[in-house]
Parts: sequence; structure tokens; C-alpha cells
Amino acid sequence: MKLTRFTAGLLALSIATAGFAAAPARAGEKETALVLGGLLTLFVIGKALDDKNDSKVTVSNPHPGKRPAPVRHSVQIPNQCVMSAGNGGKHRLVAMENCLKSQKGHKVKTSQLPRACETRVNTRQGKKDAYDVGCLSNFGYSVRH
Repeated sequence: MKLTRFTAGLLALSIATAGFAAAPARAGEKETALVLGGLLTLFVIGKALDDKNDSKVTVSNPHPGKRPAPVRHSVQIPNQCVMSAGNGGKHRLVAMENCLKSQKGHKVKTSQLPRACETRVNTRQGKKDAYDVGCLSNFGYSVRH
């Protein structure tokens, strides 16, 4: 049985009101009808909210086992802008932003590069903006050799 938020709320409400059953009955028919009407209203609202969550759209792959082809960009990262950055045994390849902007023959617009790949690296001149080459390759970019 799937325990939803609504059913958990009803369970908590029933436990909370269970103590009232031990007291002697003092309510008349009118009060009993009001309480039952209130509980029925809560049930209807909770059920409507619970049903609303069941109408979620699921997307399935029409060709299981086949991965979608990565997006290939016509822009390639110039090899002279790529350097190794890191400390200790953890090195990664990065493309330096100032180098990408200064390339005359290559049309690399840093504003079009994925922001998820932006990083900062320590250089001899201080911290500089760069783009992780591994991340860029995930977005379909490649390094020109």
C-alpha cells in the first residue's frame, strides 16, 4: 500500500480524534453532522490534491539502447589556449578565457560557451577564468589540433 501525504494526514487526524471517543457523548445530531461534513470536505480536497499529482507526464526513449547523438558545434577550441591546471595529482585540461577571446582566426565567442563549464584556475598571474575542456566535450565541443 502506497502511503501518500494525504493518507498520512488522515491517519494522524484519526489518531488525534481517537481520544474523544472515550469521553461521554455530548454532541447532538446537528454537531455530529457538522463534524462529518467537515471531515468529508477534507477528504474530498485531499483526494483532489492526490489525484493531481498522478497526472505527471513521463517521457520514454522510443529507441531503447540508443543514445541520442551529441550536439556537434562548428566551433573548435584552439589547441594553443588549452593548458593543464590543478594541484597535486589532480590535473585537468582547461581552455583559458583570455586566450579564446584574443584568437583572431578562430570564431570562439565565450558568451556562447556553456556556463556550466566555467571555472577559475590559479596561474602565475593570479586567478584566471577558464573553461573545463572535459565539460566542453560533453557539450559537443572539440579541441583543434
